[in-house]
Amino acid sequence: GHWEAVTSLAFSPDGKVLASGSADRTVRLWDAATGELLDTLVVGDHVDCIAFSPDGGTLATDRRDSVLLWDVATGDELLRLRCHNRGVKTVAFAPDGKTLASGGDDATVILWDLDTGEERLTLRGHEKSVRSVIFSPTGSILASGGKDDTIKLWDVATGQEKHTLRGHKQDVNAVAFSLDGGTLPRWGEVVSSSEAREVG
Repeated sequence: GHWEAVTSLAFSPDGKVLASGSADRTVRLWDAATGELLDTLVVGDHVDCIAFSPDGGTLATDRRDSVLLWDVATGDELLRLRCHNRGVKTVAFAPDGKTLASGGDDATVILWDLDTGEERLTLRGHEKSVRSVIFSPTGSILASGGKDDTIKLWDVATGQEKHTLRGHKQDVNAVAFSLDGGTLPRWGEVVSSSEAREVG
């Protein structure tokens, strides 16, 4: 259905809906079982990142320097968070669905309070664009990877940088926690638990 490159994919938490973002300026929602197109969200610009909320009811996408929140059931735009000084490259919901993290070309990560729609914390420490963010399973730690070849671990409550993981020689474009939150796998390697273990 897309007529330009597909740039991002995400399954809903129940696995029933697949969302695809594209350079054709749309996000399409598909029935994962049948492949049927359910809805098309017109974002209006190249889509770099998408993420479902934990309950599956909300979808976050980027649009230039903003994050858009969509009602998955109706396709309506719920909220627009104008945030980064340059393009948004990554978004992630906290496990409780109350906080959203966004990372951008301005080398910052912003934590949003979704009950109020207000910025809660801005995390500064990366020297170049932030390409990936993810919350630990408990939501207490955020990992961010960037074009400065580093992974940073942040305390979500305080915004304090806990660790910087170095070793990559090029951009870090994806990060993920193990299910127990104790290890952060990266591109075929595993960061030691002593470096990436949950704080607190």
